[in-house]
Order: sequence, then structure tokens, then C-alpha cells
Amino acid sequence: MSKKKKRHNQANVAGDNKIDNKSDKNINETEAKADAKDDKNHNMKETKTDAKDDKNHNMKEAKADAKDNKNHNMKEAKADAKDDKNHNMKETKADAKDDKNHNMKETKEDNYKATLSLKKKPDIHHIMVLVLSFILPVIIYYIILYKQGFYPNGSKTVLFMDLQNQYTAFVASLRDIFSSDSGVLFNWSRSMGGNMLGLYAYYSGGLLSFITCLFPVSKIYIAIEVLEILKLGLCGLTMAIFLENAVSKKKGNYSVIAFALCYSLMSYNMVYSCCFMWLEGCIWLPLVLLGIENIFKGKKGILFYCTLTYSMISNYYTAYMICLFSVIYVLFRYTGLFEGKKSIKSLGISTAKYAGLGILSGLTAMPILFPVYKDLTTGKLSNSGAPLESKALFEFKDLFTKFQNGKYDSIATGGLPSVYCGMLMTILCIIFLCQLKKRWTEKLSALIVLIIMILSLWQNKLDVIWHGFQMPNWFPWRYTYLLSFFIVYLAYRGFQNIGFLNPKSNEINATDHDNKGKSEKEDKVKQKKSTGNNKYIPYVVSVILIFICSIDMYNNGAAIIKGLDNQFGFMDESVYKNFMDTANPLVKEIKKDKSLCRTASEQMFSMNDAMLLGYNGMTHYSSTYNDSINKVTYQMGYAQTWFWNSADGATPVADSLFGIKYRMTKKEKQAIYSPILSSGDYSLYENSLVLPFCYGADTAANNTALESEDIFANQNSVMSSIMGQSKSYYVPLEQLDATTYKVNQSGALYAYILLDNRYDGNIIINNEKTVYFEDLSQAQYLGDYEAGTTLSIQVIPNGGALRSLYLCSLDENTLREDIQFLAEHSINVDKHGAGKISGQIDIADNQRIVTSIPYDEGFTIKVDGKKVDYSKFLNSFLTFEATAGSHNIEISYMPPGFKAGIVLSLIGILLFALYLYPGKKNIINKIQNKK
Repeated sequence: MSKKKKRHNQANVAGDNKIDNKSDKNINETEAKADAKDDKNHNMKETKTDAKDDKNHNMKEAKADAKDNKNHNMKEAKADAKDDKNHNMKETKADAKDDKNHNMKETKEDNYKATLSLKKKPDIHHIMVLVLSFILPVIIYYIILYKQGFYPNGSKTVLFMDLQNQYTAFVASLRDIFSSDSGVLFNWSRSMGGNMLGLYAYYSGGLLSFITCLFPVSKIYIAIEVLEILKLGLCGLTMAIFLENAVSKKKGNYSVIAFALCYSLMSYNMVYSCCFMWLEGCIWLPLVLLGIENIFKGKKGILFYCTLTYSMISNYYTAYMICLFSVIYVLFRYTGLFEGKKSIKSLGISTAKYAGLGILSGLTAMPILFPVYKDLTTGKLSNSGAPLESKALFEFKDLFTKFQNGKYDSIATGGLPSVYCGMLMTILCIIFLCQLKKRWTEKLSALIVLIIMILSLWQNKLDVIWHGFQMPNWFPWRYTYLLSFFIVYLAYRGFQNIGFLNPKSNEINATDHDNKGKSEKEDKVKQKKSTGNNKYIPYVVSVILIFICSIDMYNNGAAIIKGLDNQFGFMDESVYKNFMDTANPLVKEIKKDKSLCRTASEQMFSMNDAMLLGYNGMTHYSSTYNDSINKVTYQMGYAQTWFWNSADGATPVADSLFGIKYRMTKKEKQAIYSPILSSGDYSLYENSLVLPFCYGADTAANNTALESEDIFANQNSVMSSIMGQSKSYYVPLEQLDATTYKVNQSGALYAYILLDNRYDGNIIINNEKTVYFEDLSQAQYLGDYEAGTTLSIQVIPNGGALRSLYLCSLDENTLREDIQFLAEHSINVDKHGAGKISGQIDIADNQRIVTSIPYDEGFTIKVDGKKVDYSKFLNSFLTFEATAGSHNIEISYMPPGFKAGIVLSLIGILLFALYLYPGKKNIINKIQNKK
């Protein structure tokens, strides 16, 4: 090949190679670009995917880390919080301990400084106000008695009516509560034996009654006078404490003495001074209401709880009235407290405290209240209560006459309420109601309270509610002291608002006493600003008030005591001394006999002679009577009426069954009764046929019922059922004509007279012998007569008409034979005490054990150590079953409800202690934290 061609070919090849190279280059570049693009896209996708995966991974890790960090932080926070809490609690406790120690040191220092301050400068004015509030009523009442011839200036005693017939014996019996057969729970001297706690709680409650134990029974009338005077003084003292702390802006205001004096010597206290047990209510009422005021001030209420509890224990009757009035008083105070800007929440808390503490007081007093209620159900509450009739008890206009000085009419049922508490008190009370510039709603509510109390006196339905749903037998309107208290309270409020008479005064309310803690210096500055140059005006006004009220209350009290003396007559000292001179030798002889037996006295002094002189008796007179005993004694021939039963109307059958071994009487007795000793007009007899308190009787005796008005038929029925066969212990006289009778059985002759009303009279026998009979139906011993004797017997009552006459002769031989049989199967007493008997008894076939012990649910009877059930004999006495043979008998007594009352009382005290416990909030918080 030529070179040219070769070059040409080379050139073409080079060109082609160049073209190919270019093409390849282009192709390579294109492919490279495509690959790069694909790689870029791929890398971008992978990067995005990786980024997305990394992002998701990082997010998951971040969330997991956050969660772990959160949990870790929470754990650390909790741990730190727990550590901080424990640390803070430790620091708080340490700080509290340090603060407590510091406060205790400061308190001790403050107390020490306060003590030094008191020692250096005591509040002599405050002390003098309280002292004079007590002493002034004592002096005035003593002068009233002294001027009217009472002991020691004359021979009069304070004894009259129920004070003679009841209360004197009850306080005298206090000295016997630790003797063998007497006690505060049971006393054999009361109506053949019975619950003493109920009687004590009504008549002798309160520690002051034990003052009478410092005097001998022969001087008991002096003890009663001292007791009355002290209680009147305490009324003045407690009223002064109330006014000083609940009403006065500043303590030591001498005007308080005048108001306390009017409360102490109000007509109610003068008229009912003989009912000294009701004065307990007058004493404690101001302190109970002061306790309520303290609750409204935010205090714990200790005063309210303690005083209300004690008032229930000392006299539940007046405490019931105080409780009712306290509700009215709280509602009245709401108006003043609202106007004093007290919040509803604050009032709600105070009301809850008042209600709660009132319930706790009732629980704490249950050892008295529960047994008392049980005891009353056997007597006064056994009958239906007084009807709630809507009727007026007197002419309404007549009430205003009792707001005058010295107005006394009667303490009988027909008398009017004793509402007078001083002319100034009435005037100042009206002034208070007319001061309408401030607190007009409170004054309106005060007027409503006065209307309620006055309507209660006037309307029967409200009156019955205040008396515990029982109509009082004499001594009406026993809650009048509540009205008098409220009048005196409003009067002092009115007096405080009279600026020119009392420059320091402002409208007073319980909410105004928050400033009492201010320094004495601030008080003095205020006093100086308010009085200016007239700083002696309050003292002058106080002296004038005290003088006016002293004269007023002296005249009123003297007129009332004189009215009581004219109507009933206070007992002369010589009468009581003659009674003691006559009774003491006879009682001394009786007490030589240490066996368990009864003595019957035909009212030498009162129906409660047994309790007064300290022997086991069968008579009794009180509102806490045993209704079933009263009924059975009447059906067996003893005189009985109202609330009392007596020993008058004795027959050998009844006396023997009732365990009456001794009898003190002025009357002639049949031969079964052996004379032992005489003293004055009275003689002491011993019953030769007396049965012990427990004896075996036929099982039919458990079903015996007394239904006849003929007491001799009843006695025959009882003895026949006991013996298990029909017998006649009394043989009726044969009536020949209107006034002539034939005796068919030799022996003692007895009569039983029923008239159409209560009248006394005479029985004329053969126109020669005269036997006087009292104004109550009872068996009368006419003498001993032989069979076949003809007698002319005429009954001549001093009024009324003869309804029935029963004349019978006693078959003494049959009676003696059967009583001796029963005595062989009677208890041989080993030990006896207050409600306790133990001994052995031998029971025959077909017999059960009957007793002359009044039935009560509080007895526990054991036969040979095993407790047995018991039921009623004659619907009045204990009876229980025992198998034939010899048995050990144990009888013991505990007032029904007493044990349950103790448990309730402990619960009340425990709850009150828990209420006072300062750490109770911490205990509650711990319990809540555990939950």
C-alpha cells in the first residue's frame, strides 16, 4: 500500500478512532453522567433512607432516652422529695420541739411574771364583787329570819310542810349511807326497802347536802337553815360570775352586786326555799350559760361540760329545765352574734360544740340518770303523764300583780307564779327592750323569749312540758327561776347601755369581749377618756343600786316568809325537841336488836321517821314512791293516800307477813304485841308472831290477787294461798239490827270503815267506849271480846256518809299455829346489809320462797350459788322457786341501769378527754395518711 493511501488509511483510522474515541468518550461521559446521576439518585435515596432510618432510630433512641431520663428523674425526684420530706419532718419536729421548749420556757416565765404581778397587785375590785355577791344575800336573808323570830333569835325553825315531812329525813339519812343496812344504792328504811339512788338524786343531790352531816339529828333544823342560806349566797355568786364574764366589759364593776342580789333573793327562791334541792338549778344555771358564752367565744367548752354534768347529777329535775332553756338561750344569742359579725361557719362550729358537749354531759351523768329513770317507772312514771290540754291556768291580767313587791298568795296549786326579782330589774329590762338604736333584732328575739316564758306560765300545755310532762302536786311553776334569770340578765344589759349612769358602757355582746386581753394600760386610757373627771360616778351609781335593791329584796323576802308562816306555820323548836326526846329512847332500844327486821311508827313526826332516825321501816312519802307497795299496803288495811304509805291500820296478820317486829304507837294493842318500853305518849311493842323476810309458801301463793275492798277478806286470801288451803283467820260479826252485832269468835275485834270522802270520826261501842278513827280508811282495833257478846256499835263521821263497815274477830290460835309453821321454813340470816341478805332456809315439798322484800329488777338471787329467776308475789314482793330441802340463799341489789350508766359515763368521759387532747389532729392525719 502506498504511503499516501496508508496515511490516508491511517488518517481515516485515526479519524475513525477519533470519532470512535469521541463517541466512546461521549458515550462514556453520558454513561458516566447517567451512572453518576443514578449513583447520585441512589446515593440520595440511600442517604434519605439512611437519614430517615437514622432519624427514626435517633427519635426512638431519644424517646427511649427521654423516657429513661424521665423515669430516672422521677425516681430521683421522689427519692429527693422523700429525703426532703423526712429531712423537713425531722427539722419540723426539731423546730416544734425547740418551739415547744421555748414556748414552755416563755409560758413558765410569763406565768411566773403573772404570778408575781398578781402577788404585787391583785384585782381587788373583782374579788370584792364576787365576795359581796355571796355575802350580801346571806346577810339579808339571815336578817329576815332573825327579825321574824327564827333560830337563833327565836324558837321558830325553817321546817314546815314538805320540808318537815320529806326533805329533812332525806338529808338526815345521808349520815347512814355507810352503816350496815343503809347505803346510797339501797336503804331498808324506805318503804320496806328500796332503791335509794333515785331518791338521793332528786332530793339530796349535790355536795352541799352533806353539810347537814356535821350536825346531830337533834339539830337538823339548824343544818337545814344553814344549807338554805349557803345556797342563796351561791346563787348570788354564780350570777355575779356570769354577769362579770358574759356581759360586763370589764371585771370589778360593783353594780353587778345589785343584780346578783336580786337574782339570789328573787321571789322564787324565797317561796321555794323550803325545797332547797331546786335551788341547785338556780345555782348552776348562770354557770351553764356562761359555758355556752365561752363556746361562742371559741373556747373548748370545759365549763359548759362540767357544770351541766354536775347540775344533772345534783338535781336531774331542774337540770332538765336548764337543758330546755339553754336551747332557747342559744337561739336568742344567735341574733346578737350575727349582728356582731360572727360568720355562719363560726356559729355552726359553736353550735356543734354545744350540742356535742351536751350529749357528752348526759352520757357522763348516766350513773344517776339511768337508775333514776328506772326508779321513777315504778312510781310516778308508772301512771300516765299529765294531759296536754290547751287551757289557761289563771286570768292573764292577774300575773302582772306578781311583778310587785311582797306579793305572796300560796304555794298550793291555786297560787300564782312567783316572778318578782326586783322593781329595778323590771324597769331596766323594759329599758333594754326600748333601746332600738343598736342590735334591734336581738332585742326583738329577747322579747320573743320573754313571751315564750310568760306563755309557759299561762298555758297548761307548755307548763306541763316544762315539768317533764308531769303535773306538779303543789309548788306549781317550778321553772319560774328561768324567767327571773332572763329578766335580770336583760336588766343588766339595759343598765350597761345607759351612758350617764355607766360612763364606761357600750352595747355589750359576747362578741365584744375579744378585747379583754388588751393591756391594762390601754384599758386605763380608755377608762380615763370615757369618764373624764367623773371616774367616781360608777362607784356612786353602784352603791345607790345596791342600797335600793337591798331594801327592795329585803321587804319582798320578809313579806313572803311571813306569808308562808301565816298559811302553814313554821314548826317551833320545842315540837321537834319533844319528838326527839320521845323517839330517841325507843329507837335506841330497837337498835339493840341486830337482826334484820322492821319497825313501824304511826307518824310520830312524819311518814319518813325511819329515814330520819335510821331504823328499818315500812312507811315512806316522796315523789320517788313505789306504786305497787302503796297499793298492796292499802289493800291489806294500812292507811295510804297520794304518794305515801303509812303503818297506821296494823293487824297481826299483815304485820307478821311484812316482817314488822316492833311498833311505836300511842294506841292500845292486842296481846300478840308485847309492851317493851314507854316514852312520853308512845310505847314500844314487840310482835311475837313476826316472820323473817324470806319464808316458804305454797306454790299457789304466786297467783294470789287482792281484789276485795274488804281488807279482812284480802288477808284471809293471802294467808290461805301461802298455807295452800282455805282458812278463815277473821270471823265476821253477826249483825242483829242496824247497830247491834254479835261476836262469834273470841279475840281481838277489828273494824274497817269506808266513807264517801276523807273524814275522821268516832266509833261508839255500847255507848261507853269511844275509838277515834283518822281521815283515811284503815283497820281499827276496838278491843278484845268473848264469843257470844252482843255489842252496840255506832260510826259517827265528822262529815260525809258511811259507805261500808266491816267488823271481824281475829282467830288468834289459828294464826299463831300457821305463823309458827311458816317460821320453821323461813330463812336463818347469816349476814345482811344494804340490799343484801344471805342465810339458810329449809323448804318443804310443794313450796316456793316468798319474801316481804319489794320487787325490783335490780336484785340478783342465788340458790346454792346458782343464779335463779324471780317474779312478783302479790304483784309487789320478790318470790322465786327452790326444790325441797335445805338451801343457801344470797340476795343482793344493784340499781337497774347503774352498771350500764357507769359504762356510758366512762364513754362520755373518754370522748371528752379525746376532744380535749391536743394531739388528736396528728392522730387523725396519721390515720388519713395510712388510708
